[in-house]
Amino acid sequence: SGDVLLNDGPGMYLRKVDGSPALHLGDLIGRALSADARLVIASKGFGETFQLVPVGAGTQRALPTPGIESFFAWFHPDGKRIGINGRTKGGSWRHYLINMDGSELTPFGPDNLEHYAGQVPLSNDGRWLCGYPLPERVVGVYPVAGKDGGDPIIVKGLEPLEVVIRFAEG
Repeated sequence: SGDVLLNDGPGMYLRKVDGSPALHLGDLIGRALSADARLVIASKGFGETFQLVPVGAGTQRALPTPGIESFFAWFHPDGKRIGINGRTKGGSWRHYLINMDGSELTPFGPDNLEHYAGQVPLSNDGRWLCGYPLPERVVGVYPVAGKDGGDPIIVKGLEPLEVVIRFAEG
């Protein structure tokens, strides 16, 4: 069995794929579901503070990102951190990691790297980041360690409307 996170108007729901009734998790927009389906990253809208919402018992808590305007978030493969894509007001886009307790907001990967809405840009091992530098929009896979990790690998053969969604296992 599995779980899926659904957004429907002003509410987010968790539903098992067996067809059982959906569980209303709150009047927020779900951004990501943890691998164990116990936590949801959500927000009221684009640019709003992310919330960590427990599935079941627990208290919702804010993930403040002071000075960073952020829109998308996902769970890091290590299960201890959250990745976000954001920017300082008037600044360029970049990726950040924040601990699950809301501490240590740190940038990672190259500066000015954007990714597609709905994409989980971080590889399953946490070593690679998929995105494109603005304004070129040439999709590549970049080492999280920056230039010390090697050169980016350009994703060749993408059609104009094709989007990389996530990395596969393996």
